[in-house]
Amino acid sequence: MARCDDFAVLADLHFMPEGRLLYGIDPRDRLDAALALLARDHAGVGCLVLLGDLAHRGEAESYRALTAALAGAGMPIIPMMGNHDRRRAFLEEYPNDRLRQDGFVQSAVELERCTLIALDTLDEGRSDAGGRLCPERRQFLRDALRDARSDKPVYCFLHHPPFATGSPAYDAIALDEPEALLRIFDAAGRRPDHMLCGHVHQTINGSWQGIPVSTQRSLVHQLGQEGQADVIEGTLEQPTVAIGTVTPDGLRLRHRNLLYEGPVFLPKGTSE
Repeated sequence: MARCDDFAVLADLHFMPEGRLLYGIDPRDRLDAALALLARDHAGVGCLVLLGDLAHRGEAESYRALTAALAGAGMPIIPMMGNHDRRRAFLEEYPNDRLRQDGFVQSAVELERCTLIALDTLDEGRSDAGGRLCPERRQFLRDALRDARSDKPVYCFLHHPPFATGSPAYDAIALDEPEALLRIFDAAGRRPDHMLCGHVHQTINGSWQGIPVSTQRSLVHQLGQEGQADVIEGTLEQPTVAIGTVTPDGLRLRHRNLLYEGPVFLPKGTSE
């Protein structure tokens, strides 16, 4: 039975040109599996948010392959920029004027039961993988929060987390000046009800400055939980797609594993 869900989220797609593999994985196969799961079990979902790092190297051929893969998604798509992306190459292959806000790829979308604000934290040209919100992007966020309907929750999406993950390697490439977000919230007179991030290729749930936050596994490869400041280990653990459902009590985020091919059984005690 189809569920009444509000949005789905995929993180760090790292698409390659058609037919090329990344760490032995075809990102297109992973995206096809995610779209098939959504079509089968979550046909009523309002939109699909892509949490940045759409392409592994930011080249036009990768965005072309991604655009082709998304053509039959059957739902609105909210793409975002990550540190692996390049805006110009992406926009040339995905020409949607609704996504362009002051030259950045970001948007505010009102759904039936919530408002989604997707931010562009890409800082092109820097030597590391950290993120940034310049004054123009901060202004967009402030205006979007002010304009969001007060009778609906508002959820913010960023590629780079503004909070400490507990791993020096990740925290060294997080969002610059996270305290600026708090000033924006104060100026807008509203805080997001939840913040969802990508970038770290792992699942983290918690709170930051009293705001619920979470990160998500990559669609392709995962990254180690810990490590030295200059070392991040990769793994080939299963990817997930997050399903967001707004309830009268708040937001339910359900992370569904993709590609599981093991046994399915009734746990002891659930049947005679």
